[in-house]
Amino acid sequence: MKPNQKFDFTGETKEHLGITFKRIRALKAFAAVKAGDVGGWLESDKNLSHSGDAWVADEASIFGDAWVAGDAMLTGSAAVSDMARVFGDTRITDNAQVFGDARVFDQVKLCGNAKISGNAMVFGNAEVSDNAAVRDNAQVFGDARISGNAIISVDAWAHDNVVVTEDAMVYGHANLSGKAKVAGKARVYGNARVSGNAEICGRAQFLADALITGDAVAKTTPINITGIKYAVTITDTHMIINGRCHSLDDWFEFSDADIVKVDSGLLEFWLQWKGPLKQTCINASRLG
Repeated sequence: MKPNQKFDFTGETKEHLGITFKRIRALKAFAAVKAGDVGGWLESDKNLSHSGDAWVADEASIFGDAWVAGDAMLTGSAAVSDMARVFGDTRITDNAQVFGDARVFDQVKLCGNAKISGNAMVFGNAEVSDNAAVRDNAQVFGDARISGNAIISVDAWAHDNVVVTEDAMVYGHANLSGKAKVAGKARVYGNARVSGNAEICGRAQFLADALITGDAVAKTTPINITGIKYAVTITDTHMIINGRCHSLDDWFEFSDADIVKVDSGLLEFWLQWKGPLKQTCINASRLG
């Protein structure tokens, strides 16, 4: 036994994917592991750090050039492969997978059939579960929760207390923050920004430079109006003008003085476009 060595191989092997996996056994006690405990599977002893309390248990496996360190724990049939790195207090269980050049760290929890791949990063207290996937250059962090069949991809970010679930997809350079929720078959992409308590669901699609914030709710694709002084986005319940989000009822009940309080430079625009915007909302059945 080498100094600081915490595991060796039991001699039990199995072949899978053209790889010879070797089962490990603990040589000393650490965390909840006792000396002599049989663990999961490694392709090489370089896959699991001998320092810290990192461990692979049950039928979980680490292979390729992947590396698990810190106090990370793999259980169930979880797998980490390729050039992936997992560390911190990460917990990966069930059939969850981390592969490619993905990085998962801090207090992340992965379970179900979750997949983290590409150059994706998941960190903080984020959780990814069910059949959800985070891939490409996407980042999920903070207390974000990704579940169902949701996909976060390309360069999208989901952070803070965001929830993305069901069959929702977030991609491009989209950024979700605050307590925003994206669900159903909603699509958020391009440079869209969704924040606050905004909720995007149904078959709604947000793209380009859409900014959805506050308590806005969208169950259908929003109306985006461009080519005028200020871009306007109209959801089922709210309207966003120059980044200012209020309910449809509030906008059309505001006095001129109220508009000045909202944005001192907005009054001239509002006087010109209030009528056409109201008619647009009525025509789309978003305002009575």
